[in-house]
Amino acid sequence: EQLGIACGGAGNAGKEAIVTRFVWAILFIVSLGAATSLAAASPSPYRTRTNHPLRLGAYDPIPSSTNPSGDGRWLLSADFEYASVYFAATSDDNTQTAIFDFELAKLSIGGVYAFEQSPFALSAQLGLYHFSKGFLDDFLEGYHDILNLPNSGREDRPHNDFASEIRDLGGNLLLGGASGGVRIGSLALAGMHRHQESTTWAGGELNFSERFGVSIPIGDDSALLDAGFEVSAGVIASLAGDGWSVDGNLDLTLPLEKTPYDHDSVRSLFWGKLMLTGAYEFWSGVWGRAQFVVASPRRESDAGHFHVDEWNALGTFGAQIELDESKLLSIALVEDLNPGVDADFSVLFALDWRF
Repeated sequence: EQLGIACGGAGNAGKEAIVTRFVWAILFIVSLGAATSLAAASPSPYRTRTNHPLRLGAYDPIPSSTNPSGDGRWLLSADFEYASVYFAATSDDNTQTAIFDFELAKLSIGGVYAFEQSPFALSAQLGLYHFSKGFLDDFLEGYHDILNLPNSGREDRPHNDFASEIRDLGGNLLLGGASGGVRIGSLALAGMHRHQESTTWAGGELNFSERFGVSIPIGDDSALLDAGFEVSAGVIASLAGDGWSVDGNLDLTLPLEKTPYDHDSVRSLFWGKLMLTGAYEFWSGVWGRAQFVVASPRRESDAGHFHVDEWNALGTFGAQIELDESKLLSIALVEDLNPGVDADFSVLFALDWRF
């Protein structure tokens, strides 16, 4: 019998918590920019996505600009993200309980190639995951207290303890995950078509691209990293001026097969994702970036199961620095803007290499 994932009851932290997180994230950008100064860069959006455990395996189109590598060039990328993930909940129909309390180290390796004298580009990305009990709980509890942010109930659990399970009311294990080891995620492939002509608008150069993607299900389904074949289609817009840039992505994703999550009362959905990001060059080669992602529910539930049929919102805030003419370093803080739906906290380090 297929498992219907049902988690509920966490609730949002409210508008005050969202505003507080946003203000502190903006201050984080400024502090990063003030600490460094190097040569000029041409940055692309952060390649961040939700780290919610029930959404890790779902195909999530990678944030991008219209031409991330440059014509006739390669862009190779390595993104390391360390996340603290926590929620404990009971389903709205009181049939299941869930506890996910762990830390996640994720290494994503990707590549983009734009054909010379052609409007087409191809990309691929693969993620490697390591789940553990971690070490951040004491720090995060103090961090949230200082910034007056909700702690999502983490204080009610033993610190730095691992849990990843869903049980029925009789205590029977319906789904469980293990710590340790390295788990592989699904392979994301995409093709992009760039419009050759740009438009001058609002003091910058405006460009558009269309892209089409597919998720190849090679992920570890025991770690919820395989959601089957999924396809996507989207549009990308990039507006760049002297020392600033704005990018937007709108993607729609369609699951092609049932997953272990699908059930009589829980069904995968055709879903959409909007990404908006802006970067500003504070000093020569040192850019601050703010990025926001909003995604519609990936699944529909007759019982209103929380975390399955909720919108998620994610903010990424940090700095991007050119190390030399071909390498770009990114450092960022990733925060859930809808507490209880996304991973609570993560830090990103990324390196781009163009050649």
